[in-house]
Amino acid sequence: MFVKVFEQILDSSIANNYEIRHFFEDMLKLADTTGAVDMTPEAISRRINLPLEKVVVFLKELGEPDPASRSPKEQGRRILPLSGERSWGWFIVNYEHYRSIRDQEARRAYNREAQRKWRDSNQPRRKRKSKRIDVLKMRHGPSPGEPSPEQLNGERHE
Repeated sequence: MFVKVFEQILDSSIANNYEIRHFFEDMLKLADTTGAVDMTPEAISRRINLPLEKVVVFLKELGEPDPASRSPKEQGRRILPLSGERSWGWFIVNYEHYRSIRDQEARRAYNREAQRKWRDSNQPRRKRKSKRIDVLKMRHGPSPGEPSPEQLNGERHE
């Protein structure tokens, strides 16, 4: 699994603390296709090689409202608990939004390329108007049984 991280994360309110930004980027990498990180803090700590104490602090901070966030969704929170019945597992709030932007961009690029290929393959073949003259016919006339140019045009010569 991979995730596309947009450059604007460097200008977000969590960029003020590089550790929390780095941790959030790690959470993005750990998320499934729906934005769920279904792991305990201990598992996250082991997986990203960060002390458990910092993981707990960063999870708490990312789950709090952020009035400086550009996203008003969930009052600027970056993560929400997956379930109220357990103390672990989080959902990344804007994960699907950013994932769909990537998909839309990829879809647009694919459609552009497919359209270009279709246009290239379906261009009408332009026939050049040939001004080539059959020199033999000019010198010797039509072959036996072949109509003359005058006959083809419906002209009669008597």
